[in-house]
Amino acid sequence: MRYLIPVFTLMLAACGGGESNNSAEALPQSDCASANESQTHSNSTSKEDRDRAAELSARAAGLITERDNTAALDLAMEAVSLDPDRPEYRAQLAYIYENLGRFEEAYVSYLEAESLFEGTERGRARRGAARAASSFAEKMRSQNDLDTALKFAEKAVELDPIVPGHHLEVGHVHMQREEYGKAIDAYDAALGVAVGQEEVDVLHWKAQAQFGAAEYRNAIETFTKLIDLSAEGYEAYGMRGYCYTQVNEKDKAIRDFTQAVQRTTDKDKRAEYEEVLSQLNQLGDQE
Repeated sequence: MRYLIPVFTLMLAACGGGESNNSAEALPQSDCASANESQTHSNSTSKEDRDRAAELSARAAGLITERDNTAALDLAMEAVSLDPDRPEYRAQLAYIYENLGRFEEAYVSYLEAESLFEGTERGRARRGAARAASSFAEKMRSQNDLDTALKFAEKAVELDPIVPGHHLEVGHVHMQREEYGKAIDAYDAALGVAVGQEEVDVLHWKAQAQFGAAEYRNAIETFTKLIDLSAEGYEAYGMRGYCYTQVNEKDKAIRDFTQAVQRTTDKDKRAEYEEVLSQLNQLGDQE
């Protein structure tokens, strides 16, 4: 769990101053290897090429099952080259790219498959494209290429808006750009579709964005929701304690940091909270 709220020397006004996504859907054998003769082919695709492509795709499917995606890649690429009108082959290629962490290429291949599929499989390819776009955004964000990250995160939301993780990724990019208001908006969008543990994760990030935006009262409210949900591992008491220091409510801050010391399993965080408590108590002695 990432925590963005920094350790700082507490200065109360009264004393003179005031961070996956989404694993790939496994492709059934029929999606990858079997030939659907009702599928439309271009006039340039011979029966020999179609049969060869089906054979290559079936072999690639076996290699995927064996987790040998590197070997499967060449076979899948050749299948697409031989029979470019078969969306199953493009979806298989996208899936392999995704497994290899080549998310931008996966995104493109899933969209190509979507353009050829009909019915439910078209939606499945679209979801794959969204997943790949979100994964590529995360990768670009880790490399600090935030313009590219935002572009692909927004593409993921456009393609599949009911997945909380895609909205989260948009929020994370804005957080890294210190665009806290936009991050809050993205996290609110994620909350609109999140349930269970996902909702807890989103609340955690929304509260951090509110802190970054200096919306301390709002952050207190959001951290309180985490506490009310008995969320473990989010250091919500310590984080809310930092918020209380910013609004000059020392007694509440002391209570929260005391709880944080007792509850945290992280030795470094415990030492941090103990130091903050010491500073708060020293400020109290000076009043």
